[in-house]
Amino acid sequence: MTISMRQDRQVKYGVVVFADSAIFLTFAAVALAQETTKDGAVEAEPAFSASRTVQVVTDKAEGFLGEKSQGKILLGTVYRYTEEKDGWLFIPRVNAWVRSDQVVPIERADAHFTAVLKEKSDAEALHHRGIARQALGESEKSVADLAEAIQLGLKSSAVFVNRGNALYKLGNLRGALDDYNRSIEIDETNALAYNNRALTWAAMENFDRAIQDATHAIRLDPTYAEAYNNRGVTHRKRGDLQKAIQDYTEAIHHFTSYGDAYANRGYARVQLGEYAEALHDYYQAVTISPSSPQAFNDAAWLMATCEEEEFLNGERSVEYARYACELTKYQNGEYVDTLAAALAESGDFESAIKTQEQAITLLSDVSRASAEERLQLYRDGMPFRVSH
Repeated sequence: MTISMRQDRQVKYGVVVFADSAIFLTFAAVALAQETTKDGAVEAEPAFSASRTVQVVTDKAEGFLGEKSQGKILLGTVYRYTEEKDGWLFIPRVNAWVRSDQVVPIERADAHFTAVLKEKSDAEALHHRGIARQALGESEKSVADLAEAIQLGLKSSAVFVNRGNALYKLGNLRGALDDYNRSIEIDETNALAYNNRALTWAAMENFDRAIQDATHAIRLDPTYAEAYNNRGVTHRKRGDLQKAIQDYTEAIHHFTSYGDAYANRGYARVQLGEYAEALHDYYQAVTISPSSPQAFNDAAWLMATCEEEEFLNGERSVEYARYACELTKYQNGEYVDTLAAALAESGDFESAIKTQEQAITLLSDVSRASAEERLQLYRDGMPFRVSH
């Protein structure tokens, strides 16, 4: 019995970015250094930030490669870092090392700017705290801070972009669109505003306007990796997989550590039946972004359900799918569904049945019917296969 892949299965990696920086929708996993205690036990050394995400807190922040400056890094921007060494953090997005005393862990950024504001009510500090709160998932508080900053007289293009981002996260697409429009009125050269407005148009399923805005963002900044990625997502939604792959490839060219672009390209290649290339892209994605549950899930789904036997790998599929579920505390129905498929591919149908029953309780009504068909397959002792 063959069942086609659910069309709602993938919500791919469009990226909303803050002014002058990149905020990824998923954070990197914490890789803790280890030290040995006197009794021989291994003890973890805490990372600078639990999420490996930081916010710049000084206007003197500067990035370096060796002794060469890579330029100033703007106060208030938020970045993910991948390495820590001797008081320095490596930030892939700017391809530079930054001193750890010029940033704060995102987990402490709210408290930092709150302390600044206790000393003096300041629009820019409110702006920066609003950015921190959005990065921490507190979009309503972010909107309040940014609105207050605007009321205090801050009328920069950036503050409207950032409030637009917070409104976007809250699902207020019309409000986000209005703020991006205001940002562009203030500064017609703000590529970020065009990129984020493109995402809003795409969310409203106005794909022509989305591609137009993303293309304009790229025209303003031909190295803008996120704009290429987001335009690629829109091309994929329109069914133009080749154009999507071209844009993802261009994004990777400009930002070689762009895990989301690798994952997106992998998904497009799956749709074209290019399974070997897709697996390579997925492996790159999970290596770069080891706490991205979606990337692990997508790789696991391919290895568990591929119509071509040579790409099936039940053992690794179970490993990847279980990790995606652990990252989301087994509350994402899509990921639990994938784990069930992986268990079935590995031959553990008893566990597959129990896991699929759990997935059905978590999935939407739209997804539940096909999940129940897969459940019957597992009860019949058969793995699930995708046909394209």
